Amino acid sequence: MNRLLDTPLFDCIAQSADDIYAYVYDPATGVVRYSKLCVDYFELPCEYTNNSREVWVSRIHPDDRHIYIEDISAVMSGKTSKHHCQYRIRNRYGNYVWLECDGKMISDADGKPYLFAGLMKRIDNFAKYDPLTKLLTTTELEYASFSERTGTMLLVGLDHFRNVVSAFGLNFSERIIVHVATLLQSMCGRDDRLYQFANHEFLFDLPGHDADYASELFTRIYDELSQVHYIGEHAIALSVSGGIAEYPKHADSRENLVRYLELGLEHAKEHCRGSVVTYTHSLSGKQQEITDLRIALSESIQNGFKGFELYYQPIYSQRDAAYRSCECLLRWNHNGKVVRPDQFIPLLEDSGEIIHVGNWVMEEAIRTFVDWRKRGILTHIGFNTSPLQYRDTAFAERLIECGRRAGITPSDITVELTESYGVNNFSALMQSVEMMRKEGYRVSMDDFGMEHSTMALLRSIPVDSIKIDHTFVFGLREPDSHVDHAMIQALINMAHQIGILVVAEGIEDEPLRMMLANMGADLLQGYLYSKPVPKEEFERLIAPQ
Repeated sequence: MNRLLDTPLFDCIAQSADDIYAYVYDPATGVVRYSKLCVDYFELPCEYTNNSREVWVSRIHPDDRHIYIEDISAVMSGKTSKHHCQYRIRNRYGNYVWLECDGKMISDADGKPYLFAGLMKRIDNFAKYDPLTKLLTTTELEYASFSERTGTMLLVGLDHFRNVVSAFGLNFSERIIVHVATLLQSMCGRDDRLYQFANHEFLFDLPGHDADYASELFTRIYDELSQVHYIGEHAIALSVSGGIAEYPKHADSRENLVRYLELGLEHAKEHCRGSVVTYTHSLSGKQQEITDLRIALSESIQNGFKGFELYYQPIYSQRDAAYRSCECLLRWNHNGKVVRPDQFIPLLEDSGEIIHVGNWVMEEAIRTFVDWRKRGILTHIGFNTSPLQYRDTAFAERLIECGRRAGITPSDITVELTESYGVNNFSALMQSVEMMRKEGYRVSMDDFGMEHSTMALLRSIPVDSIKIDHTFVFGLREPDSHVDHAMIQALINMAHQIGILVVAEGIEDEPLRMMLANMGADLLQGYLYSKPVPKEEFERLIAPQ
């Protein structure tokens, strides 16, 4: 037994991690002892050797051998006591992996070399575990076989997590990720494995289970995360969507499985957020269409917003018995066809390109209004904005600058806060609204009443008008519509009491017009007057007879 090489301390260090390799060298005997993990992974002849340089150097990549030899020679010659270098070395599978090698030479009382020991760690294995959650990363799946076993994979992604980051900051968002990872880990079965897929996405490998099992697991995850969780001083509830793929039923390769999982998750987020979608072959076609649309949208934006166009829908004034204003509505032509807004606007919002398109809408609306004012066509115009435009005050600043440059009267422009109730950075929204109204622009709340928080927000956000959503108006058609009638009447009365105008949209026939007029709605909008139409057609529509 060698008193330097064979110690409990070395044995303990050698077994502490499966990607760190220990070694110790006795200068008196010239014998090196490598940890058993090192012997196995690099297929060394044995644990003890007295010709370590020959055994070890032969495995180092030819281009890197000089790095190791020069560094270790400096230690052995006494030029330095510390060993540190990085190089590639061949493992038992015949692959070269990056290794970081550190060591220290200790001398005795007479200054003679007494003990040289150190650790080697695989640099490539830093990617094995996620540094934040400590979960396995999907690099481990590169070595997994999916053709000789059956199972299912479940990809889970947090919904709207970018909004969480905007609202709470990066540090708190990372705490949320760690909290979610810990919770998901606790929900794994005995043979299940959980991987960190992306920053806010997690991948379950469920060997021996089918899609029904994965779906049930997703439901448990959704129910758990939708509960209020207290993280530090904040209370937060989360929503998730998911994708499922079975192996080898759907695919027997890591690459295709991951692709199918992402297709399912993306489809869920875009069409049925908060649910899980199992891969089907038809899904590939649908998602390819979405991918093509994304690319085409980007190309349109890069080519000077080619294909984008504003349509206009008139707004009728009850008091003046005339068209008082209009709403600008975004349309996009692709391959000679008009794509529905509910198909392309979510894609723009998901990519963040809605910011650029929203600025184009604002500038185009102002250009149109300036032209109409000169020609005596219309004296007021309004356009929609996306919640993403209120992450900061940049949009309000650009609007003010654009309006001043065009020489317009700001009170002739109405900015509609479309679904802005979902804005996480509420202070930025408030500041933007204050800036716009201080300049003289009118601000309207669109889709009013559709969210439970709209009443509370009305107390905080100073607006000039509210627009009652068409779904409420359509409810008046039903035989038993007293609830809808009472709600709309209450909204109109409340708005008038605090000095706010009311716009009712969805007026499609004379009975609806008469009902809303009798309730006191100030402005009416809907197909009874006109559907949204291109600029030239709108000009003919409202031109004085």
